[in-house]
Amino acid sequence: MEQNSVLLEVKHIYKSFSGVPVLRDLGFAVKKGEIHALMGENGAGKSTVIKIITGVYTKDSGEIVYEGREVPINSRSDAAKLGISTIFQELSLIPTLTVAENIYLGRERTGPFGAIRKKERQRLVEDLIASYDFPLSAHELVENLSIAQKQLVEILKALSVDATLMIMDEPTASLTTTESQHLFKIIRELAAKGVSILYISHRMEEVYQLSDTITVLRDGCKVGTYARDEVTPEDIIRYMIGKDIEDNESYAKPSENEGKTPILEVEHLRIPGVIQDVSFQVYPGEILGLSGLIGSGRTEIVRAIFGADRTASGTVRIRGRKLSLRSIGEAVENGIGYVPEDRGQEGFVPLMSIRQNIISCNFDWISRKRLFTDADKEKQVADQAVKTFNIKPARPDQLVINLSGGNQQKVVLGKWLERQLTLLMVDEPTAGVDVGAKDEIYHLIHQLVQTGSAVLLVSSDLNELLKLSNRILVLRGGRIIRELPGGSVNEEQILTIASGLAEEETR
Repeated sequence: MEQNSVLLEVKHIYKSFSGVPVLRDLGFAVKKGEIHALMGENGAGKSTVIKIITGVYTKDSGEIVYEGREVPINSRSDAAKLGISTIFQELSLIPTLTVAENIYLGRERTGPFGAIRKKERQRLVEDLIASYDFPLSAHELVENLSIAQKQLVEILKALSVDATLMIMDEPTASLTTTESQHLFKIIRELAAKGVSILYISHRMEEVYQLSDTITVLRDGCKVGTYARDEVTPEDIIRYMIGKDIEDNESYAKPSENEGKTPILEVEHLRIPGVIQDVSFQVYPGEILGLSGLIGSGRTEIVRAIFGADRTASGTVRIRGRKLSLRSIGEAVENGIGYVPEDRGQEGFVPLMSIRQNIISCNFDWISRKRLFTDADKEKQVADQAVKTFNIKPARPDQLVINLSGGNQQKVVLGKWLERQLTLLMVDEPTAGVDVGAKDEIYHLIHQLVQTGSAVLLVSSDLNELLKLSNRILVLRGGRIIRELPGGSVNEEQILTIASGLAEEETR
């Protein structure tokens, strides 16, 4: 195998949406057996170019050369025939189908009279799950899976194809450190077999751990392509944003809650088969982090507090007032905001504008007597949110579906932070967000708690938890195993406890 021969060349690609240029004269090459990282801020053009390579979008002009010949890619089928397999940042699974049905959707093996060979499909997927040691069941409905498990299904879907090029767009966004390391092992094995990997991530440590080559994009153009060992992470950040960026200070300091009245009290929270008798408090001005592996119950806890899980039982109080566990409206009326893990499905309405999405959570105080819209006030609030959160493009009437993942997340945060919140619950707040936007989000969260509000933070990014949290609750098997003070623990300690390697000790 010729490791250094070129598999894919992207030449002079241009692409615009509604007259707005997104890619301009973009070009780069991926060698056979190479792990090639594509980096850039949100809106730099990364997702757009991979959607052109995979036939989701068509280019306005330019060439795509594959295995030495120019190829037309006008559909995902065209890309698949070339041997291109993709893990998109946005999940593309059908909730009402099983894991096995999703993995082989559109590629079903059939017998006489066109009947689908279900047993054969089931066996193939069970073998695939076993070979990669993923915590999944082939017959489980996707709607019953966590976001992290759904991400694993997407990864298996891509691995089930005999690909020569595998494109991965933020594949670890919902995975824990342990799960990410498992995926990295698979990626290296694929590259060793001659499969090329085009890897898109905002996590600098991942890029430097995995990649051979790094291409940096900015404002739809290529800044440059570099051998990993020839540039530092600081260089890459400077190329991405066009200037130096200072790392935020760690906000994490141990909580000083003595004598304070808790903002949130959770007592004996249970969800059958998921959460087992969880109790904790969150105090004014505090960021409480929730950590744990897949299935630990992190996401389920915040959803239950928000009234989004009708199977939950227990007691939740906000500023001493007992809330129903069956009413999202009551949670919102009492000053609770929730930024969900799956922003695409639950965080925003894709075919509504930035303005409409931001107003959707604020109609009660913007409208006149809650009956009539106030167009002038709506415009004022939306314009200010776009400016405050640095949403790009800075056009409130832009449809959210056409924004990059990071700018979509800013819209989701923006609609809640325009309210007077008592408690903000954020689940994976910076998944798929570039380094500049990540710092902005950290700053906004810190500003919120400085006003006396509280934040309940769920994140699989341990560095993020350590940077932000005043206290961290480590969960395993639906129970709180340990409470850790902010500012005095490290990633290894949290992983050891979360994985059960430390001596079990409840608070």
